[in-house]
Amino acid sequence: MAMKPPIHGRDHCPGGSDPIPCISSARPEWSNPIHCSILEQAASEFLFTSVGGTRWVYVADSTAPYGAYVQTTGDTHFFDTMLNIGPQNSQWMVHVICQGGSDFGKLEIHLGTVAYLTVGDYDLETVNNVTYVLMEVGGFGGGVKDCYSVAASDKSFTAGGFIIRGDPGVKGTTFTNVGGAHLDWNGGPGPHRLRIKLNGKNASSSGFRGRVSSIALTRRDETAH
Repeated sequence: MAMKPPIHGRDHCPGGSDPIPCISSARPEWSNPIHCSILEQAASEFLFTSVGGTRWVYVADSTAPYGAYVQTTGDTHFFDTMLNIGPQNSQWMVHVICQGGSDFGKLEIHLGTVAYLTVGDYDLETVNNVTYVLMEVGGFGGGVKDCYSVAASDKSFTAGGFIIRGDPGVKGTTFTNVGGAHLDWNGGPGPHRLRIKLNGKNASSSGFRGRVSSIALTRRDETAH
């Protein structure tokens, strides 16, 4: 089930200025850091994908971070959010606020390049030929979070520190660990999909529950402003 993505506005992303537009018929301007909670995004911006009949669903909960979360109880289930990132050689990090408990699984962060349809034109809802790559290499990168805990708890994890190395229009296929300092992404600047996926679980966990309350994408290099 795909939900229609809107054009971002300041009211949707209060933590950042000039947020990243979801869809543009022309090449977008690159954005400053953003932080959008799922409470403001989930109803219209995330794409929920069903695997095996169980979906990620949106739940309003005043006790959760930002007052809401999306949840699944199925292994390998994922959802995507759409974004434009750049320019070349800019550095980015992803921060996820999630929850844990005795029946929770492992969450992963993946990145994929959305192909150009025509020169200067994007369709961020097109998923053909997108290669999703785990934001972790040999245990470095922070793209995997084990959300199991004996008692219910709020959790968070940060992934990336990745630098966009490819030329504009180049499809990303690989993250490379650069001396334990950061990851290099061989894709170029432009439209991407960020995927949150539940994949496996701790042997002590009794289930495959996943809950995500917020996703932040932040530009970290010194030229960001």
